[in-house]
This record gives sequence, structure tokens and C-alpha cells, in this order.
Amino acid sequence: MKKVLLATLATLALSACVATHQGVPTGTLTLGGVESNRTANIQIGPKVSGNAKGTVVLGFIKLGDDTKYADGVNFGMGGLVSPLDPTADLKAAAAYKAVKSGNGDVLYAPIYEVEEENYVLWKKYNVNVNAYSGKITGIK
Repeated sequence: MKKVLLATLATLALSACVATHQGVPTGTLTLGGVESNRTANIQIGPKVSGNAKGTVVLGFIKLGDDTKYADGVNFGMGGLVSPLDPTADLKAAAAYKAVKSGNGDVLYAPIYEVEEENYVLWKKYNVNVNAYSGKITGIK
């Protein structure tokens, strides 16, 4: 009986489910809820991408190698980022890498793709962002 129980627990701990989620850009351009009567001139450049990987243990302990993040990133939730979203930091790290790779100031029409591997007690995430690089050329 003990062997069956141990085998079942080992199978659960080592088995994984994989899911992929892809965000789609909305029709409007928002800048984190900032309102101004000024207009920015943005030159749209080439397509850029960024990637970040991490692990979340027990649903709240985040492990990853990234130390640089893009602030003010909108993930399509009306400017709100849920504190319970385990991928928010990874999306911000991927966005930072994408902006830096294109020598731009902003990302235009970003699409986030999140791959999740579920191992019951922990989850591994791989986040990719694809967008166009935007360079602010002036403000009126």
C-alpha cells in the first residue's frame, strides 16, 4: 500500500500540464492612465521581441534571474495589474528587454505569449513579447 501511495505522489509531483496564453493588442493606445493635453510624435520602427523565464513555487514564491523591468506596462486589464498575477514581473522583464533590443522608448501593439508548465507544487513560465519599437521624436 505504501509503495502505491509513494508512486502516486511521485507521479503527481513530476507530471506537468502545459498551457499557452496569448494576448491580443487592444484598439486604443494608453499610457498607464496618464492624461495630458500634449501630443507625442512617435516614429514606429522595426519589430522587436523580448523573453523572460521564471518559476513560481506554491503560488506566491517567485524565482527568476531578471533584475530589470519596464514600469507602467499595461497588460490589457484597463491599466490594472493584479498583485496575484504570477506573470506580471516576467511580462515587465520581457517588455524591458524588447524596448532595449530596439533602442526605442515605447512598445507599440505588444503581444504577450505566456507558456505555463504546471507541476502541482510549482509552475514554470516562459513569457515572450512581440511588438514594434517606438521612438519618441518630439512632444507638442
